[in-house]
Amino acid sequence: MRVTDVTACGAARLHPLPVPVVGYIPDCQHKYYPKFFSRKELFFRDLGFSRLVKNSAAMFVNARAVKDDLVRFFGADPAKVFAAPFAPVVNEAYLDAGVPDIAEKYRLPERYFMISNQFWMHKDHPTAFRAFAGLGDKRVGLVCTGETSDYRNPAYMGEMERLLRELGIDGRVNIAGFIPKRDQIELMKRCAALVQPSLFEGGPGGGSTWEAVGLGVPCAVSDIPVNREIDSDSVTFFRAGDHGDLRDKMERLLDAPKPRPTRDELVRRSAVNRRRYGASLFEVVAG
Repeated sequence: MRVTDVTACGAARLHPLPVPVVGYIPDCQHKYYPKFFSRKELFFRDLGFSRLVKNSAAMFVNARAVKDDLVRFFGADPAKVFAAPFAPVVNEAYLDAGVPDIAEKYRLPERYFMISNQFWMHKDHPTAFRAFAGLGDKRVGLVCTGETSDYRNPAYMGEMERLLRELGIDGRVNIAGFIPKRDQIELMKRCAALVQPSLFEGGPGGGSTWEAVGLGVPCAVSDIPVNREIDSDSVTFFRAGDHGDLRDKMERLLDAPKPRPTRDELVRRSAVNRRRYGASLFEVVAG
């Protein structure tokens, strides 16, 4: 089978193919947050998604929540939509010592939280910033990695910078932006916890939570339905959009740090997850 991805506009050009196609759709965010998209994007996403569902022998998605949305919004046959399990696989090289003095390189204190998301509106950095501002220990830092521009709202980054100043935390928050991958991983390994405040994801916790759980790093994650598919003792859930609840969870993570798995345990879990994920892919092709 041929696997076909879909973007906002690309699938609108999809035509029936002479071979069976496995389609892939990342999420149906535009159905929940149409305000984040232009009219043109909404039109082409609906058209493209519909055509891909119709022309695919099977669909592969990253979460049960996405499967439910394809059935609900695009009439997909549930028997032909396969949802991948939440099965983080760690790159074992990341478990070795990496960049020395990484906290010093990014001007971070001994204890800090981390957000590793693009600065897109649905990632909801404001909730995390307000929660961070309310922490009792003002010596704790926050580092934000990821692309700092949102093509849908070019002014958004400026709004975030103003919010940091209004909250009086601009001196304690490092907007590191897009950084080398190994730097990101080393910052993640050393943080008190990863914070994932996102209002919408196509896979449980998004890529940053997937990596953090694979590394055994504690996470504070919004309780949106797709994130609830995460089954890990590394994860603490908070009410999405509720900065007070997130602040309380961050305080607890500081006061009572979660024990971190050993390297051998992380490798073992990764091997189990690799087999689980491989089995899910085989099910798609065999089906």
